[in-house]
Amino acid sequence: MELDKKNIELWQQVQRTDSSYVKKVSVGKRSFSAIDAHYQLQIATQIWGSMGVKWGIRSNSETFNEFRVGQKLLGDVQVDLMLCRYTATFFYPDGEIPISAAVKVSYVSGGGKHILDDDYAKKVSTDALTKGLSKLGFSADVFMGVFDGNKYDGIEGNSDNGDGNDDGPLMMSAETKAILKKYLPIIKERFPDKFPMLEKNINANISEEKAKTLVKTCHSYTGIESKDLK
Repeated sequence: MELDKKNIELWQQVQRTDSSYVKKVSVGKRSFSAIDAHYQLQIATQIWGSMGVKWGIRSNSETFNEFRVGQKLLGDVQVDLMLCRYTATFFYPDGEIPISAAVKVSYVSGGGKHILDDDYAKKVSTDALTKGLSKLGFSADVFMGVFDGNKYDGIEGNSDNGDGNDDGPLMMSAETKAILKKYLPIIKERFPDKFPMLEKNINANISEEKAKTLVKTCHSYTGIESKDLK
């Protein structure tokens, strides 16, 4: 598949995330990686300038809709369970996109305590902005899952300890190795400084888990899904 390199330029410029600005978050049984929102705003400012001039939230486009989703009895008190849904239009030099998010306003914690979040407006608008930036490629590596599982350090961080062996229970499969080999010439052309380490990883006896993380990393770098490789 022929790709127009200009279409992917912004994505490739902003897709990589400094791991010091990523943290693991657990909500109930769910666990995921979260990005420091100010880190994304800083990167956007470096590229486009101050927020509100060439990029930001379109004036008069924001809506905050609070609504009840249920009730819960706490002792003798009936508590309203409330959400807030936020929508807005995000603009940037090349266009604009709709953004949205929802957060809890009034809820009951796991410990049975009624929580009324007076900071919900800031939380929901920040969440929506983060999601909007992600659609343009900002911190794409986080949203594509390359920070899930073991600590992610990119192509460099997936190599073994130098003896060519990995203590993982399952070694890299032939199928995964073939995919990585297809990425090799693309990485060599676009990111020549990353090529030697990628080649070393492919030749090393790394685990299948690390190899699949490496595939995600290559996808993040190139913007090309493995199924589209020739």
